[in-house]
Amino acid sequence: MVRDIVVTTCPYEGFEEEIRHLRNRNRQEDKSRAYFDWRYLGQKTPPAIIFKIMDAGQKSIGMLGIIFRTYLLDGEQQHCAVIGDFSIDAEHRDKGLATELVRQVNAFLLKEEIPCAFVIPTPAAQKVFTGCGWRTTALLIPYVLVIDAEKKIFTLTNNRLLSKIFGRLSSLTITALVNLFYSKEIIIIQSESFDASFDKLFAKINKRNIVTQEKSCSTMEWRYSSYPDTGKFDIHTLYRKHEVIGYIISATSPADQTCTVYDLLFINKVMARTAMAAFVKTALQQKKWQSIRVVLSDSHPYRAGLRLLGFMPRTRDALAFQTFSTCPCPLNRYQWMLTSGDKDV
Repeated sequence: MVRDIVVTTCPYEGFEEEIRHLRNRNRQEDKSRAYFDWRYLGQKTPPAIIFKIMDAGQKSIGMLGIIFRTYLLDGEQQHCAVIGDFSIDAEHRDKGLATELVRQVNAFLLKEEIPCAFVIPTPAAQKVFTGCGWRTTALLIPYVLVIDAEKKIFTLTNNRLLSKIFGRLSSLTITALVNLFYSKEIIIIQSESFDASFDKLFAKINKRNIVTQEKSCSTMEWRYSSYPDTGKFDIHTLYRKHEVIGYIISATSPADQTCTVYDLLFINKVMARTAMAAFVKTALQQKKWQSIRVVLSDSHPYRAGLRLLGFMPRTRDALAFQTFSTCPCPLNRYQWMLTSGDKDV
């Protein structure tokens, strides 16, 4: 530990601007005050705790936030500690401060008997957490389906004929795979908001030996409808015989016309495959996306259904999901139902 450096804690409220500036000056993209308020104050969970590194002049030179989110572990509701905004000023890095900060967090988690804490770290931060006893419980793997292969191939080859031939073959293959599982009974409606049907759907989901974020109507409203970037997300509600059987939350990147699925939930994994087939078929018909990207944990029950529809895993782009637990039961015994929605956008 560097001399005259101390680690202290504070709440978010009352220190909002200090925390925002400290985090933003160590990131390429600035986040607004509205975003930080949404993230730290948006849910009715225990208040967030900020760990700060202070220098001899009482200036904040690093931080780490603990935000409590509601998860269900094997059907039992728990407030899990989500680690975020890990930040140390550039001139103070590589001095052991990051390790000391995580050790202090570990001590807090043990003292308070927090059942589960997790982090989705950068590669550099992953080394620090691993060295402090955190375990990689899951990998978050992007699954990608190229809808418009012709444009993609032309970008790579600049050969119009080749791109047309292979683009057509790709389209025929995807269509054939989708038709194997597509059902005309599935209807997709783009919704303006979440309602009580989402609560009913989540109540029906099998949660035995599963870890999943609590996905009630109020949680989904906070995460997606109340997000500061208004209109960012599209809510696709899927029906079968007038019954809600699932939903898909997506956002479209104008730069490359990629549809990123941030959240998805279906009544069971068989229906997940059928519902995603309907979603892909609609995408093929509308031709407004070049690709669809879905991030799932490596034990997620929906991953096999995506593979059958032609989604390809990009394992080289996988992110580690690391945990620290005070529970006697090892966390890797569970199936983790993680998506992009488990990482604050």
